[in-house]
Amino acid sequence: MHHGIPTIARDLKLSESTTRRAIQDLKKAGLLQKESRYRENGGCSSNLYRLG
Repeated sequence: MHHGIPTIARDLKLSESTTRRAIQDLKKAGLLQKESRYRENGGCSSNLYRLG
Protein backbone atom coordinates (compact mmCIF):
# COMPACT_ATOMS: atom_id res chain seq x y z
CA MET A 1 0.00 0.00 0.00
CA HIS A 2 1.25 3.47 -0.83
CA HIS A 3 1.54 5.60 2.27
CA GLY A 4 0.44 8.72 0.38
CA ILE A 5 -2.86 7.30 -0.90
CA PRO A 6 -4.70 7.39 2.46
CA THR A 7 -3.55 10.96 3.05
CA ILE A 8 -4.54 12.11 -0.44
CA ALA A 9 -7.91 10.35 -0.16
CA ARG A 10 -8.62 11.87 3.25
CA ASP A 11 -7.62 15.37 2.12
CA LEU A 12 -9.87 15.13 -0.95
CA LYS A 13 -12.68 13.35 0.94
CA LEU A 14 -12.55 10.44 -1.52
CA SER A 15 -12.25 6.70 -1.05
CA GLU A 16 -8.80 5.15 -1.42
CA SER A 17 -9.96 3.12 -4.44
CA THR A 18 -11.25 6.27 -6.19
CA THR A 19 -7.97 8.02 -5.40
CA ARG A 20 -5.91 5.13 -6.82
CA ARG A 21 -8.03 5.07 -9.98
CA ALA A 22 -7.69 8.84 -10.43
CA ILE A 23 -3.91 8.64 -9.98
CA GLN A 24 -3.71 5.88 -12.62
CA ASP A 25 -5.85 7.94 -15.02
CA LEU A 26 -3.65 11.00 -14.51
CA LYS A 27 -0.49 8.93 -15.07
CA LYS A 28 -1.89 7.44 -18.29
CA ALA A 29 -2.77 10.94 -19.53
CA GLY A 30 0.81 12.07 -18.83
CA LEU A 31 -0.34 14.60 -16.24
CA LEU A 32 1.17 12.95 -13.17
CA GLN A 33 4.61 11.48 -12.51
CA LYS A 34 5.40 9.05 -9.72
CA GLU A 35 8.84 9.01 -8.17
CA SER A 36 9.79 6.21 -5.78
CA ARG A 37 11.77 7.43 -2.79
CA TYR A 38 14.22 5.32 -0.81
CA ARG A 39 15.77 5.39 2.63
CA GLU A 40 19.53 5.69 3.09
CA ASN A 41 19.69 1.93 3.78
CA GLY A 42 18.11 1.25 0.37
CA GLY A 43 14.64 0.38 1.66
CA CYS A 44 11.56 1.79 -0.04
CA SER A 45 10.31 4.89 1.75
CA SER A 46 7.33 6.30 -0.14
CA ASN A 47 6.18 7.65 -3.47
CA LEU A 48 6.27 11.27 -4.50
CA TYR A 49 3.56 12.37 -6.95
CA ARG A 50 4.16 15.40 -9.17
CA LEU A 51 1.72 17.14 -11.48
CA GLY A 52 3.02 18.10 -14.88
